[in-house]
Amino acid sequence: MGFQSSVALLQGFGVIGESAFAVPRRATPGVIKGSTAANIVVGRAFTIDASDGTYGPGGTGPFGGILANPKAYASIGTSAGGPLAPTLVVPTGTVGEFATDDEIIVALANACAIGDKVIFNQTTGVLSALPPLTSVTGSISTTVLTVTAVATGSAPLEVGQILSGANVVPGTRIVSLGTGTGGTGTYNVSVSQTAASATVTADSLAPSGSTQIIDAKVVKYANAAAGLAVISLIGA
Repeated sequence: MGFQSSVALLQGFGVIGESAFAVPRRATPGVIKGSTAANIVVGRAFTIDASDGTYGPGGTGPFGGILANPKAYASIGTSAGGPLAPTLVVPTGTVGEFATDDEIIVALANACAIGDKVIFNQTTGVLSALPPLTSVTGSISTTVLTVTAVATGSAPLEVGQILSGANVVPGTRIVSLGTGTGGTGTYNVSVSQTAASATVTADSLAPSGSTQIIDAKVVKYANAAAGLAVISLIGA
């Protein structure tokens, strides 16, 4: 047997809902409610109910934060393992701590890369990664974007994406498809302009039933499948 030649920097990864690094955490307390108890889980996204100010998993209201600080809550155990079984499920009615500025350990439901955006399921609050950009080569004449090449690994172009680039007017958005259906071809845009051929990037869109956490992104651990990662909420 050969000698060990490398040592992992982190021998054990942290607990979901805890800060990953020594960064300031900004969090807000709030009373938790939810019709499905199994979705009230540390590390998921919660929104605020405007009618009573309570926090619920998922939802379509204002982003309330990621339920954090798992060691602060009384544990009720699990039905299968009994009252002493470990769990990240928090009872409804608990006053939770919701992180809005932090670098926090979470579980993502899909593969991720550093720099990916973060979205949450509006029903469950489960977090997922969203690749941040589609990169293409294209030019714009009046309100028509003509794409001649798509970078390897880029997601398809979609209606609603905001375009950016050295020659592109800020705020330009794809409003409808032309001859293109995600790759090369033409697309109709919202702002009339003349932009010489260059690299153009397009923001990815959250799929139906999901909401993007503005400014949140994956900052540690690229994973080939679902698993733990660290996301930054700073500025979210």
